[in-house]
Amino acid sequence: MLLISNLFNINAQGIVLDHYTPLKDINGNTIDLHEFDRLMDTNKYTFKTHITNDKVLKYIQLLEKTEADILLEKKVFVKTDKTQDTIAPNFITKSLKGNTYALEKLKGKVVLLHFWNTQFKQSIKSISVIDSLYEKYQENSDIVLLSIDFGALNSLNKYLNEYPHNFEIISNGAQHFKKYPVAFPKFILIDKNGNYLFQSKDLKNIAHSLIELIDIETNKI
Repeated sequence: MLLISNLFNINAQGIVLDHYTPLKDINGNTIDLHEFDRLMDTNKYTFKTHITNDKVLKYIQLLEKTEADILLEKKVFVKTDKTQDTIAPNFITKSLKGNTYALEKLKGKVVLLHFWNTQFKQSIKSISVIDSLYEKYQENSDIVLLSIDFGALNSLNKYLNEYPHNFEIISNGAQHFKKYPVAFPKFILIDKNGNYLFQSKDLKNIAHSLIELIDIETNKI
């Protein structure tokens, strides 16, 4: 059971994960979100959701990863290598600013998707990358930057009220990006023809790598 698989299912079923969701360690002891994040950052754990029949999320409990979990992660996630030239799935979505985006209508543009969740500190760290890229490319109409949140809308609004951003943000990501290999955080770069160009969940040197690839792609005829 991968972390992202569980989070995706939670959101897809309309179940809310927020700061009030009870969290437990592998021994069943209650822990706070900071400790949950710290343990997840060790990459030793996945988790199991405990849900009532009426879709109320009772609590989330950490589990030690099995060999099967680790093997599945290797198959699902590409770290920092270029992807094979496969077509990215179409999506149609609307940003919080009210702008509508459809990948099939963005041919000829470079599209960067940033997947995140306000509940995880690594996601928050990744925001600075999008901020810097937006600052660099905001006047370039050939580049589209979309930041997609997979958390609860009320949590997103609370975050944005405290930390406003100018780039385009999409809420309810699980509804519109079901076919994408999502992680928190994750960056996916799509070329002018709608093909996967690059994807990474590693924040180390990510801004430099993305800028280099974006500049190469936008200079193509």
